[in-house]
Amino acid sequence: MDAAPPAAPVDKQTDVARFMVAGGAGCVILGGLVAAITGPLGLENGSWLAAYLVLVCGVGAYAIGTMQARPAPTPMPQAWSLTQLGCWSLANAAVITGAMTGIAIIVDVGVPLLVIALAVALADALRHDRPTESRETAGYPVPGSNRLAAWAYHSLLVVLMISAPVGAVLAHLRNAA
Repeated sequence: MDAAPPAAPVDKQTDVARFMVAGGAGCVILGGLVAAITGPLGLENGSWLAAYLVLVCGVGAYAIGTMQARPAPTPMPQAWSLTQLGCWSLANAAVITGAMTGIAIIVDVGVPLLVIALAVALADALRHDRPTESRETAGYPVPGSNRLAAWAYHSLLVVLMISAPVGAVLAHLRNAA
């Protein structure tokens, strides 16, 4: 009888990255379902919720998880990884709750947490953007083929970081009207 292969060591960063990918994919699906029922159920903020679930929770988490699951010369410190996951989860819950209930102050609580999570992701990405001849990421040499992916990823993070406070201002304006 063959012995089972030894279990792979537990890598918390990879676990968090996989959770982000799975959560992101789940949010895209959930956002699609919300979009499908918004009209028939007459959900007042349904289209906003669907867009937020897909574009921020879904695409954002999926991109972060995918990029962080790739091989790196040094893993993200566990404290960063857990801070990012905690801030991301609490931020999105707060923003959605505040927007759906019309309580803008709850959105205000979520926005800084979202910016922290995105800043951690960007800081981690920038740590690995100094290519070396020997390092490979996802099977491709860093210097050429991954520059566009890195640029797109950094751009996504920056756009989300800028749009978070803009969204908070819009939440206040919507509630003031």
